[in-house]
Amino acid sequence: MARPATAVVDASVVVMWFVQESGSEAAISLRDQHVDGDLRLVAPDLMVHEVANVLRYHPGIGSDRLADHIGDLFDLDIGIDPVSETSMAAAVHTAYRLGLSVYDASYIALAERLDTVVHTADEAMLGAAGPRGSRLKDVVPRR
Repeated sequence: MARPATAVVDASVVVMWFVQESGSEAAISLRDQHVDGDLRLVAPDLMVHEVANVLRYHPGIGSDRLADHIGDLFDLDIGIDPVSETSMAAAVHTAYRLGLSVYDASYIALAERLDTVVHTADEAMLGAAGPRGSRLKDVVPRR
């Protein structure tokens, strides 16, 4: 059996698995493809912290629900890429090259290393990367 394609998923997409937003349908489709074994999702380890922080400040999500959501996230078995000197150096170089934060650049650097794309709904990342952000795929249908 052939291995499924791999794609990087960022926190903006993962948050939509737990909070209904514009683009949630596309984000959930990505999650479902991963669950069904048709797509392997990966992310830098900082994604878990980013998701937890966004959900922590979302109205109506208390500590128990947040803990449940993080448990659900780990149950999805997304490939978590641990931080290393090599991954940080790549993220720093990518941040300077594209004019992004090191956080956002971490996703792109991982995608570059894996020769794949980043699925994101982060308008700032999409805008800052501009035409140089060829590895970015917007999950939000925009008019």
